[in-house]
Amino acid sequence: MRGRFRAWRDTPAVAGAGLTVRRAPGSPLRAVVGGAVLLATLSMLVLIGHAGAAFPGANGKIVFTHYDGNDYEVYAITADGTNPRPLTSNDADDYRPSVSPSGRRIVFTSERGAGGDGEIFTMRADGSRERALTRNKSDEDEAAYSANGKKVAFQSNRDGDLEIFVIKADGSDRRQLTENDAQDQQAAYSADGRITFASNRDGNSEIYVMDGSGSNQDPLSDNAAADFAPSFSPDGQRITFVSNRDGVSNFEIYAMDDDGQDQDRLTDNAAVDSDPVYSPAGDKIVFSSNRTGTYELHIMDFDGTDQADLTAQTMHGVEPDWGRRPK
Repeated sequence: MRGRFRAWRDTPAVAGAGLTVRRAPGSPLRAVVGGAVLLATLSMLVLIGHAGAAFPGANGKIVFTHYDGNDYEVYAITADGTNPRPLTSNDADDYRPSVSPSGRRIVFTSERGAGGDGEIFTMRADGSRERALTRNKSDEDEAAYSANGKKVAFQSNRDGDLEIFVIKADGSDRRQLTENDAQDQQAAYSADGRITFASNRDGNSEIYVMDGSGSNQDPLSDNAAADFAPSFSPDGQRITFVSNRDGVSNFEIYAMDDDGQDQDRLTDNAAVDSDPVYSPAGDKIVFSSNRTGTYELHIMDFDGTDQADLTAQTMHGVEPDWGRRPK
């Protein structure tokens, strides 16, 4: 994030949409919408957000990305919004955490390498025992554990565009699951081993699903808007995601059945609502929003009711993931 886009500037094209823009010489335009990100090139617009993962269990702590005034770090907070504490602390950007099914480990992206490229790291849930799972000159991002905790899916531009890869939880045995000229990204596992992801292979970003092996890649959404940042419910029967189908700068949270049917809007306001992920118990959804004037964590019931500011305007927060309480 900051490591590759050191110059911050506003541009008229996106200022009206409430976006913050970062650009470095020779870089594509990168506009941050809470946890949602727009990459604009001359030929296409690619949406990149955060896809969390929820696995069945008792509700534990929420991990998220916090900007501390200097860089981005991974934080944890209790489910009632109290006791925030940092899990990472260094001069690099650490972001997009995802909790393992056991609730005992976290994968995240870090730019602490010499080149400032994003790499996948892992650590214990208390922030100890950090180590890299990937190490190369490409950008790796959006890591997510499989339901048995033995694999980690992530996106990489090592082939020139974004594709989805999978490795064992120790970083070995890398395999590529998608391969095309589009941007495939934001992979998130279901409890039964399927993977949902976002792709613009049909011209704009839509929600897809595939088997854990990469086979049977099928679209779940199909419209002229951008649908992205999908996440399965703990039972695998629903998927929550972000869409701007209500206006180009109006990002709202939706949910649908795992076959793409019964699509319902869960939020409805002029703010940017993004990064939705179910709680392990399936009763709540945590998400980020700038409806208070700054990006914070918010919470609502699974059906969109009882929406509340989780961090009570006390700290910046985006890209949450809700871990189960370790047994």
